[in-house]
Amino acid sequence: MKLPLFSAAFKNQWVSMVIYCMVLFLYGALITLAFTSMITGMINDPSATAEGLTVTKLGEDDLGNEVLNLTWETEAGVSYHTAFGVRNLSTMEPLMDEDIVQRLISGELNISEVPGLEVLYNGTGTTVEFSNRNGSTVFAVLLVPSNGNPMDMDLRGPVYTADLMKSSDIDEFIKDNPMMKAFFGERMVDYTSLEGFITVEYFSMWPLFFVIYIAMKTSTSVSKHVEDRSMDVLLGTGYSRNRFLTEKLLVIFVNVVVLVLSAWSGVVLGALIIGETPPLTGVSLNFLGSIPLCLAFIGISLLLSVLIDEGGKAIGAVLGVIIFQYILLIVANIATWGTTLKYFSLFSYWDSMELGLDHVVDPVDMMVPTVLGAALIVVSYVIFNKKEIHA
Repeated sequence: MKLPLFSAAFKNQWVSMVIYCMVLFLYGALITLAFTSMITGMINDPSATAEGLTVTKLGEDDLGNEVLNLTWETEAGVSYHTAFGVRNLSTMEPLMDEDIVQRLISGELNISEVPGLEVLYNGTGTTVEFSNRNGSTVFAVLLVPSNGNPMDMDLRGPVYTADLMKSSDIDEFIKDNPMMKAFFGERMVDYTSLEGFITVEYFSMWPLFFVIYIAMKTSTSVSKHVEDRSMDVLLGTGYSRNRFLTEKLLVIFVNVVVLVLSAWSGVVLGALIIGETPPLTGVSLNFLGSIPLCLAFIGISLLLSVLIDEGGKAIGAVLGVIIFQYILLIVANIATWGTTLKYFSLFSYWDSMELGLDHVVDPVDMMVPTVLGAALIVVSYVIFNKKEIHA
């Protein structure tokens, strides 16, 4: 079956499609290539924090023992601090005995005499670095009061080496920045992994790059031909209106496929170049999961193209809808009163974290934009067939 309108439309826009595909390909490749250089120096030493006490692993000594750092918070009225480590929590039970604590404060008993405890520090400072030769897994700090009253003694910790986790500066930035919450919600991302890095740096912007281009192309499908008076000529050659829209949509769908493949290839190639295993499952699910979102905006754009007879105004209207939908998502993630707004934003039906990190496809997220897009396309066909086109 010959598709002259499809061929003509594709020939008319293939250059812009190729250029945009190259941009997306390079963007994906460059972002992935940046992983090694950006992450160097940004990964913090593994650490764990609890009740005002932080343990950080700095490395290992010549004997293979962990080199750790303890840092704690102090308070007014404290005479000195005693930092200690134990192999397990049961070893700390003597410190719960008021008599033992009183003897420790009075000097009658040295903490080093308590079985199983390794004293790491005694003094007025708030940090200590040491080799964990005792193999301690639990650490705590006693804040000994100046008045000698054991009831006023305070404890920092305990903190466990089992909880040591790597983090990065970007993790703290995301956690403390409300604008990042607008994009990721409450979800914390492991920025030290390639999958987490790509999710933050690439897929946070992908839906906008993808949707804006496709929506702009779709918005001129009908309006452009009505505005330049070529619609009558096309329909006068024997084209039915249904066939006209179908071939126009076919061009759009080809654009969708080529754009997704180009972007996917860029990310995968970038990972291979830096010697990392491409996170194919997460990346592929993110790209494929964005297609229903794109379909919804294709439906909106096609309807506006049918209703608006000027290409420029149709493009403006589509961009307005996209920006408004994105604003709804941002407000829904930031404002406590705006949580219900997410159901009215199409962007909320594409969850890059769920797709890219958890590898979970939510049927609702797929169905809602797909059904909406298909319904709007059908409505566009109905309205276009009834539309009066002035020569």
